[in-house]
Amino acid sequence: MASDHPIITNGDHAADALRKVFADRTILPWRDALVEGPVEDLADNAFRDRRAAYLANTFGHAEADVRSDFAARDAALAELVAGGRPIALWFETDLHDQLQLLDILARLARRPPPLTLVQAPPPLPAHDLAHLESQAKDITAAEVTEAGDLWAAVRQPKPEALARGALADGVWPSVRTALRRLLQELPAPRDGLSRIEREILRAVDRGGATPVSTFRVYMSTEELPFLGDAGFFMRLITLANTFELIGGVPSTPAFDRAAGRFDQGFLQAPLTLTARGRAVLAGEQDLAADPRFDRWVGGTHLTPGSIWRWDEAAGRLILPA
Repeated sequence: MASDHPIITNGDHAADALRKVFADRTILPWRDALVEGPVEDLADNAFRDRRAAYLANTFGHAEADVRSDFAARDAALAELVAGGRPIALWFETDLHDQLQLLDILARLARRPPPLTLVQAPPPLPAHDLAHLESQAKDITAAEVTEAGDLWAAVRQPKPEALARGALADGVWPSVRTALRRLLQELPAPRDGLSRIEREILRAVDRGGATPVSTFRVYMSTEELPFLGDAGFFMRLITLANTFELIGGVPSTPAFDRAAGRFDQGFLQAPLTLTARGRAVLAGEQDLAADPRFDRWVGGTHLTPGSIWRWDEAAGRLILPA
C-alpha cells in the first residue's frame, strides 16, 4: 500500500494510534456512535442534523458543536474522494465499527474510489498495525453494493430487512455477525430487556456492584466489545431512574462536561436491584410493556404499540402485538 493513501478509521483513539505508525498519512476519524439512537433513512443533511440533535440531548454535548463536527467530517470525506487516491478503511469487527463501515461504504458507493480494508478484533491499537497493513485487502464492487443494501436494511422503520440481512449469507460475514448482535438489542420475548440491559441487571444482582464495576462485568460478556462507558451508563441510569429497576443511582447524576465523565458520587454508588428489577430479570414482568418505553434500534423506533422483539433462541423476529 502506497504511503500516501489516506485512512479512515473509528474515532480518535484509533486515529491517534495509526498516526504514530503512519505519520505521513492523512487520517480521518469517523465520529458517530451509530449504536445509539435513531439511524433513519434520511437525506445526508437531515440525517446529520437528526444524529447531532439526539447525541447532544442524550450525552450533554452542545448540538451546534456536534453538527459542526459532522459537517467537517463529511467535507473531509468529500475532499478525499475528490483527490482520486485509493482510500484505506481501518475498522474493528465489533458492532460499533461495522455500522460505521456500512455508513462510509454507502456514502462512497455514489462515486467509489479504489478502496482497501484492514479489519481486526477490538481494540485496534493493541495490534501490530504495520503487520495489519500487510494484510489489507481490496474492497470489490460486489462488497460495496452489498454494504449499501445492508446499510439500507439497518435504517428501515421495521427491522424485517435487518433480520433478513443478518441471517443471510453474503460477502460481509463480519458485518452480518455485527447485525445479529444489533438484533439482540431489540426487546426479548418475556422480559422486554435488550442484551445489554439484561447483563446490567445480572451484574447488579450478583451484589457489591457500582456503575464502574458493573461496566467491567458487562464488557466481559461481549464477544466483541463495542459499547463505550457513556452509552452504558446512560442505559443504567434509564433502568434506574425511568423504570425503577435499580436502586442507589442519584436522581440527577453529576456529569463533568469538561472532563467528559460522571463524578465519583455516581461512578462508585452502591447499586442494588429493586423488587421490580428482580421481577423483570426473572421474566415475571415485561419492561417493554411499560408506557414509558421509548428506544431506537437502527431505524426502528420502539414505543408502546410498536414493540418489535427478537427471540434469540429461535433466531426470529416477533411482530408487534
